[in-house]
Amino acid sequence: MQEILGKLDEDKRDRIINASLEEFSKHGYRKASTNKIVDKAGISKGLLYHYFGNKENLYEVLCSFVVNRILVEINRSVDWEEPDVFERLVQILLVKISLTRHYPKLYDFATVMYAETGVEGIKKASEEVAPDLMQRVNSENIDFGRFRDDIDPKIAMEIIQWTLEKYGDRFWSQQKSDQTLDLEAVKAEVLVYVDVLKRAFYKPGVEEA
Repeated sequence: MQEILGKLDEDKRDRIINASLEEFSKHGYRKASTNKIVDKAGISKGLLYHYFGNKENLYEVLCSFVVNRILVEINRSVDWEEPDVFERLVQILLVKISLTRHYPKLYDFATVMYAETGVEGIKKASEEVAPDLMQRVNSENIDFGRFRDDIDPKIAMEIIQWTLEKYGDRFWSQQKSDQTLDLEAVKAEVLVYVDVLKRAFYKPGVEEA
């Protein structure tokens, strides 16, 4: 489905994507209006249907685009030699947040897509783009010896991921469309939480290494 977007010039593509992300995020698939999408994107309805055929296909292309863009960017940007799981997961969070510079409603749409498609739908789409990426995120070159001996690393990592996901939820709910994104400020705030978690889960002294 990505080849459909490849037929459009970059500016027009991004206008269609952003208009569609916003409309589907606000109203969900059923109530989303293609009339509002074309008005927001500044294109004709004929052009939209020429490329996408119908609303259902547009939505499917958008789902594919969002999953593809997030996973490809994670795969490309993460330092896979980093042994610290906290650093790894913070990198991933910042990758997701940075994408909203170009696609402000990307995360909102991903939330709607998750609710409408379900876990299996997301998993299937993810496997098509980057097979075993989550396994790679959670294991490749990670130094599990940093965790305290009385801590189950698997449970600890779930808690860490939940914390960072919740931070992301709060960030996106509070971020205004006209607000400049300061990634360094975001990272500094996230590291406050990370410091607390490191002290809880890592062996003494390791969290400061």
